[in-house]
Amino acid sequence: MKQKLTVYLAATAGIALANVLRQLRPERIYLHDVNVVVVLTSMPGKAQGLYICVPEASMMPSNGTDGFMFERLGSHVYQFEREQKATIDRSAATSKSALAP
Repeated sequence: MKQKLTVYLAATAGIALANVLRQLRPERIYLHDVNVVVVLTSMPGKAQGLYICVPEASMMPSNGTDGFMFERLGSHVYQFEREQKATIDRSAATSKSALAP
């Protein structure tokens, strides 16, 4: 019984989160280790958005890690700004952004 309730609550929370994310209209969503990064705006050299920590994850955000700067909004939700570094793709000789996870 407890396992079924846990699965139900996780599914319900997932649906609620999906609905919220749709309303935010993010440019991109990706994983940073086990946590969820929701990019709301980006421009050359910078991205901003929400960083959602998985409660059971051992990786909690800290300023400076992988170019992230955080401001806590809630128990597991942070607003972030991330500096991007330009990298060179030598095979195509074009500049690319290093924001990819």
